[in-house]
Amino acid sequence: MLSVIFYAWARPIEITRLTIGEFELSLELIRFKKGKTKNGEASYVQIVPPLKELIKKLNLQQYPGHYKVFSDNFQPGVRQVSKHYALKFWKKWVKDKQGINKDMYSLKHTGNIEYLLNNKENINLKWQQMQNRHSSATITERYNRKLGAYFIEVGNLNFRQFIWK
Repeated sequence: MLSVIFYAWARPIEITRLTIGEFELSLELIRFKKGKTKNGEASYVQIVPPLKELIKKLNLQQYPGHYKVFSDNFQPGVRQVSKHYALKFWKKWVKDKQGINKDMYSLKHTGNIEYLLNNKENINLKWQQMQNRHSSATITERYNRKLGAYFIEVGNLNFRQFIWK
Protein backbone atom coordinates (compact mmCIF):
# COMPACT_ATOMS: atom_id res chain seq x y z
CA MET A 1 0.00 0.00 0.00
CA LEU A 2 2.80 2.38 0.89
CA SER A 3 4.53 1.70 -2.42
CA VAL A 4 1.37 2.57 -4.33
CA ILE A 5 1.18 5.91 -2.52
CA PHE A 6 4.87 6.57 -3.24
CA TYR A 7 4.96 5.47 -6.91
CA ALA A 8 1.46 6.38 -8.06
CA TRP A 9 1.37 9.67 -6.15
CA ALA A 10 -2.05 8.80 -4.84
CA ARG A 11 -3.69 9.81 -1.62
CA PRO A 12 -3.86 7.11 1.08
CA ILE A 13 -7.66 7.17 1.26
CA GLU A 14 -7.87 6.71 -2.52
CA ILE A 15 -5.56 3.70 -2.32
CA THR A 16 -7.78 2.01 0.27
CA ARG A 17 -10.75 2.32 -2.12
CA LEU A 18 -9.07 0.66 -5.11
CA THR A 19 -10.36 -2.64 -6.42
CA ILE A 20 -8.32 -5.18 -8.33
CA GLY A 21 -10.30 -4.39 -11.48
CA GLU A 22 -9.04 -0.80 -11.35
CA PHE A 23 -5.46 -1.99 -11.88
CA GLU A 24 -5.11 -2.34 -15.64
CA LEU A 25 -1.68 -3.94 -15.87
CA SER A 26 -1.87 -4.57 -19.63
CA LEU A 27 -2.31 -0.81 -20.14
CA GLU A 28 -0.03 0.05 -17.22
CA LEU A 29 -2.73 2.21 -15.63
CA ILE A 30 -4.57 2.55 -12.36
CA ARG A 31 -8.10 3.82 -12.84
CA PHE A 32 -9.60 6.00 -10.13
CA LYS A 33 -13.38 5.93 -10.43
CA LYS A 34 -15.58 8.99 -10.29
CA GLY A 35 -16.63 9.81 -6.74
CA LYS A 36 -13.65 8.01 -5.19
CA THR A 37 -11.06 10.80 -5.57
CA LYS A 38 -10.33 14.07 -3.81
CA ASN A 39 -12.10 16.14 -6.46
CA GLY A 40 -14.72 13.49 -7.25
CA GLU A 41 -13.54 13.15 -10.86
CA ALA A 42 -12.48 9.94 -12.56
CA SER A 43 -8.85 9.76 -13.63
CA TYR A 44 -5.92 7.51 -14.49
CA VAL A 45 -2.31 7.32 -13.41
CA GLN A 46 0.48 5.50 -15.16
CA ILE A 47 2.00 2.49 -13.43
CA VAL A 48 5.73 3.22 -13.40
CA PRO A 49 8.17 0.26 -13.77
CA PRO A 50 9.12 -0.16 -10.07
CA LEU A 51 5.43 -0.19 -9.11
CA LYS A 52 4.59 -2.64 -11.89
CA GLU A 53 7.13 -5.10 -10.47
CA LEU A 54 5.65 -4.79 -6.99
CA ILE A 55 2.10 -5.22 -8.30
CA LYS A 56 3.11 -8.36 -10.20
CA LYS A 57 4.30 -9.87 -6.91
CA LEU A 58 0.80 -9.43 -5.49
CA ASN A 59 -0.61 -11.82 -8.15
CA LEU A 60 -3.79 -9.75 -8.34
CA GLN A 61 -5.11 -11.73 -11.32
CA GLN A 62 -5.93 -14.64 -8.99
CA TYR A 63 -8.62 -12.57 -7.22
CA PRO A 64 -12.02 -11.35 -8.43
CA GLY A 65 -12.03 -7.83 -9.90
CA HIS A 66 -14.40 -6.51 -7.22
CA TYR A 67 -11.99 -7.37 -4.38
CA LYS A 68 -10.26 -4.46 -2.69
CA VAL A 69 -6.53 -4.46 -3.39
CA PHE A 70 -5.88 -3.80 0.28
CA SER A 71 -8.12 -5.49 2.82
CA ASP A 72 -7.29 -7.24 6.10
CA ASN A 73 -3.51 -7.34 6.72
CA PHE A 74 -3.14 -5.32 3.49
CA GLN A 75 -3.98 -8.40 1.40
CA PRO A 76 -6.66 -8.49 -1.35
CA GLY A 77 -10.13 -9.12 0.02
CA VAL A 78 -13.77 -8.12 0.15
CA ARG A 79 -13.49 -5.36 2.75
CA GLN A 80 -11.64 -2.07 2.36
CA VAL A 81 -8.74 -1.78 4.79
CA SER A 82 -9.87 0.68 7.43
CA LYS A 83 -8.23 4.07 7.72
CA HIS A 84 -7.72 3.35 11.42
CA TYR A 85 -5.87 0.08 10.70
CA ALA A 86 -3.63 1.75 8.10
CA LEU A 87 -2.81 4.65 10.43
CA LYS A 88 -2.09 2.27 13.30
CA PHE A 89 0.32 0.34 11.06
CA TRP A 90 1.99 3.59 9.94
CA LYS A 91 2.40 4.78 13.54
CA LYS A 92 3.85 1.47 14.71
CA TRP A 93 6.30 0.83 11.86
CA VAL A 94 7.21 4.27 10.60
CA LYS A 95 6.74 6.79 13.37
CA ASP A 96 7.63 4.63 16.38
CA LYS A 97 10.21 2.18 14.93
CA GLN A 98 11.87 4.47 12.38
CA GLY A 99 11.39 7.75 14.21
CA ILE A 100 9.96 9.44 11.12
CA ASN A 101 7.44 12.00 12.29
CA LYS A 102 5.50 12.38 9.04
CA ASP A 103 2.05 11.26 8.04
CA MET A 104 1.33 8.62 5.41
CA TYR A 105 0.36 11.28 2.86
CA SER A 106 3.99 12.46 2.89
CA LEU A 107 4.88 9.42 0.75
CA LYS A 108 3.07 11.11 -2.15
CA HIS A 109 5.27 14.17 -1.70
CA THR A 110 8.40 12.04 -1.29
CA GLY A 111 7.62 10.22 -4.55
CA ASN A 112 7.35 13.55 -6.33
CA ILE A 113 10.63 14.76 -4.85
CA GLU A 114 12.28 11.51 -5.97
CA TYR A 115 11.02 12.12 -9.51
CA LEU A 116 12.31 15.70 -9.55
CA LEU A 117 15.72 14.80 -8.15
CA ASN A 118 16.28 11.85 -10.47
CA ASN A 119 15.02 13.53 -13.63
CA LYS A 120 16.54 17.01 -13.43
CA GLU A 121 17.28 17.14 -17.15
CA ASN A 122 14.08 15.42 -18.22
CA ILE A 123 11.24 16.71 -16.02
CA ASN A 124 7.97 16.43 -17.83
CA LEU A 125 5.66 18.89 -16.09
CA LYS A 126 2.60 17.75 -18.06
CA TRP A 127 3.20 14.11 -17.09
CA GLN A 128 3.76 15.11 -13.47
CA GLN A 129 0.51 17.10 -13.58
CA MET A 130 -1.41 14.10 -14.92
CA GLN A 131 0.16 11.67 -12.42
CA ASN A 132 -0.75 13.97 -9.53
CA ARG A 133 -4.14 14.61 -11.09
CA HIS A 134 -3.67 18.35 -10.75
CA SER A 135 -6.11 20.56 -12.65
CA SER A 136 -3.36 22.59 -14.33
CA ALA A 137 0.39 22.84 -14.87
CA THR A 138 0.31 26.00 -12.75
CA ILE A 139 -0.94 23.95 -9.78
CA THR A 140 1.88 21.44 -10.38
CA GLU A 141 4.47 24.23 -10.51
CA ARG A 142 3.12 25.63 -7.23
CA TYR A 143 3.19 22.13 -5.75
CA ASN A 144 6.85 21.70 -6.79
CA ARG A 145 7.80 25.04 -5.24
CA LYS A 146 6.00 24.08 -2.04
CA LEU A 147 7.99 20.82 -1.97
CA GLY A 148 11.16 22.91 -2.27
CA ALA A 149 12.73 20.32 -4.54
CA TYR A 150 12.74 21.73 -8.05
CA PHE A 151 16.32 21.36 -9.21
CA ILE A 152 18.20 21.55 -12.49
CA GLU A 153 21.58 20.11 -13.39
CA VAL A 154 23.98 22.91 -12.47
CA GLY A 155 26.63 21.64 -14.86
CA ASN A 156 24.65 23.20 -17.69
CA LEU A 157 24.62 26.67 -16.16
CA ASN A 158 27.14 29.37 -16.96
CA PHE A 159 28.20 31.93 -14.39
CA ARG A 160 31.06 34.34 -14.55
CA GLN A 161 33.68 33.88 -11.87
CA PHE A 162 33.30 36.30 -8.98
CA ILE A 163 36.70 37.36 -7.69
CA TRP A 164 37.11 38.74 -4.19
CA LYS A 165 39.83 41.37 -3.71
